[in-house]
Amino acid sequence: MSGADPDARELIGFEGAVSCELQAHAASLRLRGTVRGGADSRTGVGAGAAEVAFSGISFADGSPAQLPPMLQQVSVLELPGTVAPAPAPVPPQPAPAPRRSLRIESSAGRFALQARGVQVHRDAAREFFGALPPARVPRSLRAGWALLLTVLRVPGAARLLAKLRG
Repeated sequence: MSGADPDARELIGFEGAVSCELQAHAASLRLRGTVRGGADSRTGVGAGAAEVAFSGISFADGSPAQLPPMLQQVSVLELPGTVAPAPAPVPPQPAPAPRRSLRIESSAGRFALQARGVQVHRDAAREFFGALPPARVPRSLRAGWALLLTVLRVPGAARLLAKLRG
């Protein structure tokens, strides 16, 4: 999809439906969906749930945000260079951070925007639980706990077991 600008770097690619949520607080725009299949050559992370949060967005053409609530086959591209921030206000306020130039490409069209910050959040559950061995519990231990919990459901059994323990 990024054939028009060979210097653009893909931050993330989604497959299927992607929800777009425009918000009025810190994360101005959120894209949620499923990462495009195959493992990322840089991180080794495969397909799974992901979210991209943009903060302080403004659209390149100056228009108000006009993104549909759902997009299909989305790629988020970072364009080379940054936009210089506006002149710093009277000291002692810190200078504003430079803004990143980005483009959201989907089957519905291209949306150029600038953002103060971009965060990519990937679901790490598959990789995390894949690294841990499964818990092995002997059948006798499972049967013992099942029996104890079943007995404790009988009224008065807890008091009887407490007296037997001492």
